[in-house]
Amino acid sequence: NEDQSWLAKGSLDVNYEWRDWFDRAFMELDSKRFSKIHVRHPGGEEISLVKAKPEDEHFVIQNLPAGRTAKSLFEADDYATTFAGFRVDDVVSAKNKEMPADKTIVADYDTFDGMHLTVRLFIDNGVHWTTFEASTAPGITASEGAKVDPVKDAQAINDHAKGWVFDVSDYRLSAIKKHLNDMLAEKQGS
Repeated sequence: NEDQSWLAKGSLDVNYEWRDWFDRAFMELDSKRFSKIHVRHPGGEEISLVKAKPEDEHFVIQNLPAGRTAKSLFEADDYATTFAGFRVDDVVSAKNKEMPADKTIVADYDTFDGMHLTVRLFIDNGVHWTTFEASTAPGITASEGAKVDPVKDAQAINDHAKGWVFDVSDYRLSAIKKHLNDMLAEKQGS
């Protein structure tokens, strides 16, 4: 047995862009899947949105203050389109990034097919640090050959997101950052 070495010819294409070393597009969720969205801002403000059935075109703001209306029928729909064409910009280990509860926005998304997605957003020096955790309702099982499978979708999200905190562009999360008053028409007589 002698020590050996091998000579190989060819080229190795190593991409030096850090963004290309992880899957930036690990989640794509159609806005029509969502039935309920609930957002909690630091300080206690809450926003509740609902669609009664998948065929409904628009979300309804459930917790409108008395005497107030939404600016438009479309006002709450932005929340559901957050994950269309979704991409992340950077990623760090969750061990290295604190997400203080008192400064974090929490958005819960429920789908008509039984998936639940929790998004936590902490803005730190202009960077939108975000975590994702998905689950399914009790009794929901994987469906072979189904066009959309909530069990497989939840598992895929968790496989990519568990243990990581993602930097997501401001514009992708603009809806989650909105406050209830941002969506309301001006008070009559003011």
